[in-house]
Amino acid sequence: MITLDLDGVIYDFVGELLEQLRNKHGISKNRSSIYDYNIAKSLNIDSSIIQSIVNDNATYTKRDKIYAHAIPFVNFIRRSHRVIILTSRPECVKETTLSFLSDNKIYYDDIYFGNKSSVIEKLRPDIVVEDDPNIAILASRFAKIVFLVVAKYNKDIFGENIFHIRSLGNIVNYIKTGYYDV
Repeated sequence: MITLDLDGVIYDFVGELLEQLRNKHGISKNRSSIYDYNIAKSLNIDSSIIQSIVNDNATYTKRDKIYAHAIPFVNFIRRSHRVIILTSRPECVKETTLSFLSDNKIYYDDIYFGNKSSVIEKLRPDIVVEDDPNIAILASRFAKIVFLVVAKYNKDIFGENIFHIRSLGNIVNYIKTGYYDV
C-alpha cells in the first residue's frame, strides 16, 4: 500500500495559493519566499488570508496545477500497490476534491481527509509520499520507505528510510531500475 499526499505531491497547491494571493488579494510573493511549512509565517501575512484560500473550492479545480508526473505515476503504481490519497484539505472542499480527481482520471483506492498522522499510524503503509516534514518524520516510524518531495521547508529532513525526490517521476525511475524494491 502507498499513501500519497495530495497537495505538494499531486497538486501544486503552493502555486495556486501564490496565484490567488496575487489575483484576489494584491499580494505578490514568490515560491522561494516559502522557507517554512507554515506558509503564512513564511510570507509574513495574516493566516486568515491563507485560510480563506484553503476553504475556497475554486482553489482545487485547476487542471494545470496537477504536477506533470502525477497521473502517469498513479497509473503505474496502481498496478502493484493499493493507492491511498491523504489530504489535510478541510471537509468543506471534499466534494470539489473528489470531482476534480475523477474528472482528471486520478484513480485511487481510498482517500482520507483531515489528520494524516493518525491514518498513517493506523494503516502502516509500505510507502509514503509526502512534502510535509513533520508527517514524513512520523511516517518513517511506520512505513518501509518515505519519499519526501523536496521543498525549501523540508530539505534538511533526513532519516534512515526517508528519501528525497524532486517529482513522482523519480520514484518510477527508481522502481524500474530496481534501485528501490517497492
